[in-house]
Amino acid sequence: MFINLTFIVLAILTLFFVYSGYQRGMARQLTSFVALMVSLCVVALCIMLFSSYDRGETTNVIYTVVLLVVLGSIYGIVRSCMKNTKPTIIL
Repeated sequence: MFINLTFIVLAILTLFFVYSGYQRGMARQLTSFVALMVSLCVVALCIMLFSSYDRGETTNVIYTVVLLVVLGSIYGIVRSCMKNTKPTIIL
């Protein structure tokens, strides 16, 4: 049940960002969408980090920190790629 609700929310968000991207520009909107997805993943990983720390599961804490670093690196790469895109005019 929870996964179906999550899918519906993600589908609605995706449609919103598609429409908004049509209005504002795809690269700008894609960056915003990626930022939203990354922030949701970071929240989920932080919850996992704190719950694993409370239970004393050192291995899960290390895995979660590594995942946060990888996720931050991927977001930085995507953001820098999208930030440097400029429209070119071919004459």
